[in-house]
Amino acid sequence: MSEAQIPPSNLGSLAQTARRKHLRQARVALIAVGILTILVNAIMFVMAESMVDAEIQKELRNAGPGAAVDQAEVNNIRTTYVRAQQLVAGGTVLLGVVFIVLGVVVDRYPVGATATGLALYIGAVVIFAVLEGDPAAIGRGIIIKVIIIVALVKALQAGIAYQKEQQQAGMTALPGNVP
Repeated sequence: MSEAQIPPSNLGSLAQTARRKHLRQARVALIAVGILTILVNAIMFVMAESMVDAEIQKELRNAGPGAAVDQAEVNNIRTTYVRAQQLVAGGTVLLGVVFIVLGVVVDRYPVGATATGLALYIGAVVIFAVLEGDPAAIGRGIIIKVIIIVALVKALQAGIAYQKEQQQAGMTALPGNVP
C-alpha cells in the first residue's frame, strides 16, 4: 500500500496524539478565558453605577468641604461614565463569547481558532492596560497571562503541524485552513 493510500485512521502517530493534546489544551484555555471574561464583565456591567458613584464621592472628598460643586454637571459626568463603563463591559462580554466559540471550533479550525484567540487575548491585555492608564496593569496576573499565551502558542504550533501532516498524507486541508 503506498503512502497516498494510507487511510486517515493510520495517522494516529505519537506526534499527532501530542498535537491533539495541545489542541485540547487550547480548547480548555479559550473556553476558560471566555467564561471568566463573561463573568467578570457581567459583574462590572451590573456594578457600573456603584463604581462610578464611589469614584465621584472620592473626588468630592478630595475637593474639600468648601468646594463649589455643580450638581447638574456631576450628574452629567455620572451618566457619561456609567454608560462608558457599561459599554466597555458589554463589549468585553461579547469578546468572552468569541473566546468560547473559538474554543468550540478549535478542532475544526486549529490554526485559525488558535491564531485568532491568541491575537484577541494579547490585544485585550494591551488595550485594557491602556484604558486603565497604568502600564503596570500588564504585569498584574502575569503568571496566568503567560500560561494562557504559552498554551495558545503551543496549540498554534500543533495546529500548523497537524494541518501540514494531514496535507502531506494526501488528505484535504481542514476547512478554513487552506494555505
